[in-house]
Amino acid sequence: MPQDTLSQNAHLIRVLHLTDSIFHQFSASLLPCTNLTELEMHIRNDEAPHEGQITEQPTGKPTGEVGEQAQPGGQKYVAPELNDKQLLRSNSSLRTLHWIAFGAPGRYLDPEDFVGLTKLEDVTLFNWNCSGGRLETVLRALSGSLKKLYIMTIAGAMAEDFWTPIQGDSISCGENIRIGNRKGENEERPRLKRLEFLRWCASNISVGYLSQVVRCCPYLKVLHLQLSYADWEFGGLADILRIDCTNLESLVLSSPLKSLSFDTLIRHCSTSGLRKLHLTVRGFEGDLVSAIIQHATTLEDLYIHRDEFNMNGSHYLRLLVECIKLKRFSFRSSFQLFDKDILKTLKEQQWGCRSGLQELDLDLGFFPRLQYKSVMTCKIQEMANALTAAGWERVDDQGKLAEMTKLCDVLELVRFQKLEGLKTLTLDDVKFRPRRSL
Repeated sequence: MPQDTLSQNAHLIRVLHLTDSIFHQFSASLLPCTNLTELEMHIRNDEAPHEGQITEQPTGKPTGEVGEQAQPGGQKYVAPELNDKQLLRSNSSLRTLHWIAFGAPGRYLDPEDFVGLTKLEDVTLFNWNCSGGRLETVLRALSGSLKKLYIMTIAGAMAEDFWTPIQGDSISCGENIRIGNRKGENEERPRLKRLEFLRWCASNISVGYLSQVVRCCPYLKVLHLQLSYADWEFGGLADILRIDCTNLESLVLSSPLKSLSFDTLIRHCSTSGLRKLHLTVRGFEGDLVSAIIQHATTLEDLYIHRDEFNMNGSHYLRLLVECIKLKRFSFRSSFQLFDKDILKTLKEQQWGCRSGLQELDLDLGFFPRLQYKSVMTCKIQEMANALTAAGWERVDDQGKLAEMTKLCDVLELVRFQKLEGLKTLTLDDVKFRPRRSL
């Protein structure tokens, strides 16, 4: 599109996704965009001085030069060109922002960029330096509008930089709680009154800092943690969730940590009970099963992805028996190791959730990767006959062949458990549904 045409119609643009190179190519034409509701901006971290690249400064006093700001300890950083921020600052109607800095972490997050964005509801921050209280200052600016927050690979944020309660204060995040920072100043803790969804993918930042952020979200409903370290102590975070986030209903743990790392979090995160729990786990010890059972009367959606070979069918049977409100149960294995006895074990007791279960998803190696064309035709017909007899039909992947013994075993399991409300049966990503009446 010619730049003059883009410039003339920029005020009509509502959704804009930009890489750094595209922005600088069309920056003059795009700056008149003042009615955006969604902006995705990819900003490159290069080797030239920019915001977040620290250079020497003899004193901590302001330099007086445009684009330079003093930092504690006599350092300064060079702010980016105005165009890098002008597009963001001139769109006060933004509701969704993906603010992404690519390259080596370094650019400082500038709280001033967010001051006028009073309608911003959904924010993603990636690869920013958040040292010196920058993230909490941004959260304070967005406290009246923010509903979803996705933090990914930030740097510099430390628990001791976050606001901490003054001596004698409750840890609860009340409307008018006054708190003190490490310099002894009193400030009100940011209170994100509308935030319901928090996704945290910053393993390099301590669980103490994450806990401080969570403490500011009293109406949090969904917490998604994607962590690469297994040595976090989750007890304090569980206490904060239980005491200060009483609306929590969904917990997603999507990195393969040892189960002992987070069974405490699952067990103690809620007194009213979770409705959704998704977790990726190495090992599946009995303590973790017991922790999940704490939510047996409320849990509707349970997803377990195993990242180790060991499998104990009795653990999964207990969950299906005691979690009486389950609507969706998903069990997947990275290794597709089929335990020949697990389906037999799952028939030893009637499931407590059998009347309400709508989706059953099993990844146990039903469909081998090696398929031999010489036997495909007869095998496909054999599989179709077995499905028809059981009252089921395939939805997709018509060319994949299942191991017939395993397929018949799982169809018998469905019949035995009387899963009459089941709408979708997924085996190794191949979907089946009840046959429609003619």
